[in-house]
Amino acid sequence: MGLCLTGEDHDAVAAAVQMPEVEFAAESLGRFDLIATLNSSDPAEIAGRLEQLRSLPEVHHMETWMHVRTHKEDYSQPMTTPTRPHRQTLMESSTR
Repeated sequence: MGLCLTGEDHDAVAAAVQMPEVEFAAESLGRFDLIATLNSSDPAEIAGRLEQLRSLPEVHHMETWMHVRTHKEDYSQPMTTPTRPHRQTLMESSTR
């Protein structure tokens, strides 16, 4: 699922990651603020969890999809967080 969140989104993120059906959750840049994978053998259970999340005041928009075939999923490489130059550094470089 992908969630677009508004305002203080800490409660919505906490609610998602506390659900036992959530196997993966990541804040992201781009179309969604939070992307998560839910897994259960009971579709009604997933539907209920999605409704719980959809009803949170911080959830502005939700999209869901189902993976029908996974071609690759590899978490063996460590993820690095890109660094962002300080505003002053950017301004100094633009005046040179």
